Amino acid sequence: MAVRRAASMLGAAMLAVVTLVACSSSGGGGGGVRVVASTDVWGDVAQQVAGKLAGGTVSITSVITDPAADPHSYESDTRTALAR
Repeated sequence: MAVRRAASMLGAAMLAVVTLVACSSSGGGGGGVRVVASTDVWGDVAQQVAGKLAGGTVSITSVITDPAADPHSYESDTRTALAR
């Protein structure tokens, strides 16, 4: 029951983020929704949620793509900051 509730809350949070990003006026050229995720796992979750909402106009960038990498030892760099 707790897992289902946590999954529901995560889905609601992702929906809120995608909705806010999609409705923002960043001055961009209308190229769709861009999402930067910390790992491929969260990038996949974002793709599943946002892909259904935005009709396939979602660009997902995962910061950590190596499944063997430890996310706790990650240190940000300039490339990551520019991925937003």
